[in-house]
Amino acid sequence: MTPYSERPETYVVPIVFAIIFLVGVLGNGTLVLIFIRHRTMRNVPNTYILSLALGDLLVIISCVPFTSIVYTLPSWPYGEFICKLSESIKDISIGVSVFTLTALSADRLVFYICNSF
Repeated sequence: MTPYSERPETYVVPIVFAIIFLVGVLGNGTLVLIFIRHRTMRNVPNTYILSLALGDLLVIISCVPFTSIVYTLPSWPYGEFICKLSESIKDISIGVSVFTLTALSADRLVFYICNSF
């Protein structure tokens, strides 16, 4: 078995995850700030998009740093509670995203059906 210090993913994955973290926080954070500051943006489809952005922020802030650790260290250093908490938050935010996309699709379908007659 190759030691962690000799594996390419030990160095590549944290860099990729850092880029994902920065782009995700900046992009989704900007969307949330725009939604909060501009009342004209507050409509039903944009509320769904806000929900997606908040779900993404939850994953990015709570899971991306911890997942990066798995590739850089030989064992989990944070204990069982943080492991379970991180996985639970990830599962919840995925559920929020799936539900939000479903609701957004249903809303757009109803809008399309109502406006086609």
